[in-house]
Amino acid sequence: MTVAKWRADLGRLITTGTRTAGTTVNIVNAYDPAVVIKADTGLDSTTWAVASNGPSPVPCRVRAISSDGQQVDRDVSLAPADCAPKGEVTISRAQWTADEGKLTVRGTRNDGVAVTVKNAYDPAQIIKTDRVFSRGTSWVVAKIDFSPIPCRVLATSSDGGQAEMDVSQPPADCAPTPSLAFSAAHPSGNPHFRSGGAGGSNRVSHLAVFGSA
Repeated sequence: MTVAKWRADLGRLITTGTRTAGTTVNIVNAYDPAVVIKADTGLDSTTWAVASNGPSPVPCRVRAISSDGQQVDRDVSLAPADCAPKGEVTISRAQWTADEGKLTVRGTRNDGVAVTVKNAYDPAQIIKTDRVFSRGTSWVVAKIDFSPIPCRVLATSSDGGQAEMDVSQPPADCAPTPSLAFSAAHPSGNPHFRSGGAGGSNRVSHLAVFGSA
């Protein structure tokens, strides 16, 4: 696909590209492929062009699917602010299973979107990516025998969505942990931090930074 552009002045979505001669090309909403925008059935050319007036919603990203099984996605340039659907990903479970040494993270996404799981407190640590699109809007990542085990995970989708969740039953040495924290604001308006002391007692100070020295 060489062009995917929204012309607001014309209220028109324009897409163009190349194909194998004799194949038809369907344009669909990449994040909701059930929404078929339009097809190019001109079989006598290796180029194709689809112009759709007033699609609702205007897609944020389109997918071209040819009748010979090829497909390609492209973001819509100059897409309106209300293009839809937008990037969306959720996490329903983030579980550490100690006896298996396995982290399992699962959730939902837009159809056809890759999801990468990272350490939320150190996003440079990429745990794994789910590109198995046959699951539809469900995704799952499982990984064993790696270090460090994250205390919290971040899921980012290829359409720009992101979500975080604490890992359930993480090991005591999960890492990293946040180095700065606040509790609710004091009635006076001054922030304060509540930390656990020996024997489970709590004390309140105006600000506390914790971690290894």
